[in-house]
Amino acid sequence: MNPSGHTGSDESKLNDNKSTIRLLKSILSNKPIDGSDITTLDDATHELKRIRQLMEQYNHHHTAAPASSSSAAATKTKPTTETPVQVNVDNDQHGATHEPVVDDSTEYAFGQSTRQRRTAVLVLEKQHIKDYVKNSIPKEHHVRELILNAIKTNLLFQQNNKDELSELVDVFEPVHFNQKDMVFQQGDSGHDACYVVEQGQLSVYISHNGGPYQMMGTYHGGTLFGEWALVYGSPHLATVVCDVDCKLWRIKRSWYRGVVGQHRQKLIETLTKKFLPKVFLPRNKEKIYFKNLFNPTQMVTLAGLAKQISFQAGDFIIRESEKGDTFYMIQKGVVDLFIKAMKDVPITALDGGKYFGERSLLQDDVRQATLRAQTDVTCFLLTREDVNRVIGSLEEILEHGFPPKRLRMSTIQRDEKVEYELNDLELFGKLGSGSFGEVSRAAKAKQTGKYYALKMKSKSLIVANGQEDAVMNEYSILRELDHPFILRLHCAMQDEKYIYFLTDIHHDLIDIMDQKGSFSEDCTRFYSASVLLAFQAMHSNSIVYRDLKPESLALDDRGYCIINDLGLAKKCEGHLYTFCGNPDYLAPEVIRGTGYNWGVDYWGLGVLIYELYTGTAPFESYDPTGTAKKILKGIVNFPDKVTGPMKDLIKALLTKDQTRRLGVLKGGTEDVMKHRCYTGFDWEGLLNMQIRAPFEMQPVTYHKPLETPDSQEDSAMPVVNWNPVFGE
Repeated sequence: MNPSGHTGSDESKLNDNKSTIRLLKSILSNKPIDGSDITTLDDATHELKRIRQLMEQYNHHHTAAPASSSSAAATKTKPTTETPVQVNVDNDQHGATHEPVVDDSTEYAFGQSTRQRRTAVLVLEKQHIKDYVKNSIPKEHHVRELILNAIKTNLLFQQNNKDELSELVDVFEPVHFNQKDMVFQQGDSGHDACYVVEQGQLSVYISHNGGPYQMMGTYHGGTLFGEWALVYGSPHLATVVCDVDCKLWRIKRSWYRGVVGQHRQKLIETLTKKFLPKVFLPRNKEKIYFKNLFNPTQMVTLAGLAKQISFQAGDFIIRESEKGDTFYMIQKGVVDLFIKAMKDVPITALDGGKYFGERSLLQDDVRQATLRAQTDVTCFLLTREDVNRVIGSLEEILEHGFPPKRLRMSTIQRDEKVEYELNDLELFGKLGSGSFGEVSRAAKAKQTGKYYALKMKSKSLIVANGQEDAVMNEYSILRELDHPFILRLHCAMQDEKYIYFLTDIHHDLIDIMDQKGSFSEDCTRFYSASVLLAFQAMHSNSIVYRDLKPESLALDDRGYCIINDLGLAKKCEGHLYTFCGNPDYLAPEVIRGTGYNWGVDYWGLGVLIYELYTGTAPFESYDPTGTAKKILKGIVNFPDKVTGPMKDLIKALLTKDQTRRLGVLKGGTEDVMKHRCYTGFDWEGLLNMQIRAPFEMQPVTYHKPLETPDSQEDSAMPVVNWNPVFGE
């Protein structure tokens, strides 16, 4: 019997209709009716393709095609050199315009899930920036200018500074294609390069649902295409074919992320080791050095606030007697210092490593001298407003020290953790599966009859993918965190094939969301507040979560929300560069590879609140690259049901500049808790589980244990000689 009450045919129609509705939403959301958002051939091509796909789905769902025509429709026109195949046209994106009406008081019934389960994306360590070795390709000046002009205005590259853009141009390599060659083909995945055309012409073709290929436009000299392959290896939306012999320049994904990541790392290291430690502020005739005032994490935060600015020889940087709030550190070049009394004769010259204007970090500083660039100069700058917003007032810090961070503690007395061996447990069917061969099974303690979740991690797949450190990192973090709203690890076990983590067993929040579509404002506030309290515990221990989404949340039997998967959580003392997370929830800095910290968790919280309340992620698209493009644009469309306070909270969390994002500012998590969206919320009552949860769950019971602990699939796993040591 189908618990949802639908027959198989009814359910199929229901899912088809939902698919059509999702496509309609994706086409319309965040877009003006007059089409003024379409500014490029790629935009127009993709929009047309999406509209035709919608028409095809509508026709399929609402008309009955003759049997003879279905066979013909299933026959795909094979591309030839006269009728080629696809291009890497930007995927457009869609947001939430749907406003489901849901009564949270209705009875919850488990049924067939209609929402596709989302898993995190993780770039393996071998692709990480630490292993990248830059290979510069010599180019003539006009070629460098051609590539630079092609990339610098593109959405993906807009946040790269001048030096980064120059380094990216360095690594582009030449590639030659003959007439009628395909650069890439519609539907192909795994492509990891983007191109700039130097010579020749290329045509763009698209086939809709296996039909004939149609030419949608051309690429000429100076055109950039395929840039979203630098983010994802998603299937191409079009085919690009050379009309004549062509010379292109290409950059691959690992080169792009390596150049940007290493450049940002080098900047942070330069600032934290060379510049900031020797800066001092005057206080009561003493010199208070930054290296003594700030801890390493705060120094990295300061470095992250610094911006680069360039001056040409002869430019005035500051003028005597004017007020200023900006502190400068000379990265390269020479700056002359003048005072009016000496007229046009410089008193001294400052070169790389020197700084000026530090008093402006304390208060408005009346400049005591004029500084002018003697040569071309590049400086790092810090503004008082930025420092006050993220670190706090330096005057108050010098006077009173840093205020203590508040950490809310629960008074709940939890049961003691248990320690079991495998033969102490009776195993049942699968609860779910994850990356690298992870499988979760229900397990019952033979002695007490209590149910747990047993996460089984294949040793062979862990070793084959180089994930040994990641598994031990997950174990270490789970052992370190003891919080009522974070998954509780009881013990770890192993045999010759698997690592086992024994945790509490919970109910998936996403199952309820599948049935209800979305939650009320009170319900959304309850679940997001639980996540906030968990984040406060993580971030106070310098742990970044990185994998927030409804699929990562669970409910205990009383209905309280638990963060249920910490596989991507990581200690963060500075900036991280690993590309990981769910595509709908990635922060802009993760997509661009410019480095990130716990700010990505608050971005994810903004996405989560939006999705829980509206039923759709704000940047959702049919393809991850379309989602990435929409995230970088940062435009969010709000349904009418989203009230002023909640809209304001979501906007504050979905701030593209991570140094201005709510939660990253000096007040941290408490700033979010104090937002007016949570006015009157009982934080202590939630933390101590004294307020009623929106849904109460039935305890899990299983009746058919496995005949043997290993299924046929488990038995086929090879034995690996990796035996980690688990302990405190």
